[in-house]
Amino acid sequence: MAIMAQYSKTSAIKGHDTLIPHILNTFCQEIAKVIIFQTHPFAEQIVSILFPRQHDLLTLWRTNLFVKFDCLFTTEDLSGVLRVALLKMIDI
Repeated sequence: MAIMAQYSKTSAIKGHDTLIPHILNTFCQEIAKVIIFQTHPFAEQIVSILFPRQHDLLTLWRTNLFVKFDCLFTTEDLSGVLRVALLKMIDI
């Protein structure tokens, strides 16, 4: 399994961003599979049950992997979540 990362430092020179593939190790692959194929579909179902009339909210959840309830995660949001998780893992 691989993910595509966007590299934008050379976009001014090339006129477009470059995509760089990153191969995931086995542990990260398994976590990604659980999130993509189990956790996220379950969250979509919960959103459709709790908010049946908010079609834009359900569309947001169906078309994006990183959702912060009713909006997309920003880079700062994701960095903050990863920082907290890392600090908990290394007991700081």
